[in-house]
Amino acid sequence: MCSTIVVASTIAANRSATNDNPYEQPAQPMKFSLGQAAKETGLDKSTISRAIKSGRLSAQRKDNGGGYEIDPAELFRVFTPAPKAQASPSPVGASTDVLLENRELRIKLEAAEAHIRDKDEEVYDLRRRLDLEGEERRKLTMMLLAHHPQEQPTGNDKSQSVTVDHQPALQPSEQRPATGAATPKKSTVWAWLTGTR
Repeated sequence: MCSTIVVASTIAANRSATNDNPYEQPAQPMKFSLGQAAKETGLDKSTISRAIKSGRLSAQRKDNGGGYEIDPAELFRVFTPAPKAQASPSPVGASTDVLLENRELRIKLEAAEAHIRDKDEEVYDLRRRLDLEGEERRKLTMMLLAHHPQEQPTGNDKSQSVTVDHQPALQPSEQRPATGAATPKKSTVWAWLTGTR
């Protein structure tokens, strides 16, 4: 039925063009591209292309060489047109179900957002407490260092403290020899190799 409407409209357009103005070219009949033909039949472009290549469906190459021009009557001779989807009104019961589901989802969303707000406040409170405790710890450390200036924590172990001697440094000529340290012995392997043992 669809193909007869297209053909009838094409013939009517040709008649009106020739009757009104004899010098005017008759209107070209509508042709489908490969994509449009696929849409009209509800098939893939590859299916239509295979039908053209096998000779089941006749089509003309476009003038610029890119694609095909398919006559609608020829297309619907080989393939049936795709059924047109009619917009049917949704049943009333379905809309109330959707409204109830939306309301339920909104309530869950509000509860989740309130839970996230509570967690954010808890994180903020914990960070504030941690900062206050760190500041208090720094103040106490400064107070302890002010009362005991000779003790300074080392970099390796903060629990140990080191006392600082306030003795003057010795000049190189005044340096004392190490007690209990003897001159290093010659290696016994070297002595054995050289025979000086």
